Amino acid sequence: MYQVWALWDAILSVSSDDLSFVQYLCVAMLHEARDELLAQDDVAGVLQCLKETSVSYAKVVDTAREMHDRLLCEDAIAVATRSD
Repeated sequence: MYQVWALWDAILSVSSDDLSFVQYLCVAMLHEARDELLAQDDVAGVLQCLKETSVSYAKVVDTAREMHDRLLCEDAIAVATRSD
């Protein structure tokens, strides 16, 4: 149950208006479980792998926050360097 609270805390602390941080969490989960997923031969194996992954929820949240922050920085740089 602690993992659920930690995920909701991360989601609401980053994007309480639109819950867009959920997308970053999904991508981070796939990124962190990449090797396990690629080792599967079929869809059933992939689904089972996602259900029983060994990836830490804290690691997924950290990775998602890094991705989110990196994209925000890139957007800010693009806006700052854009000539109107």
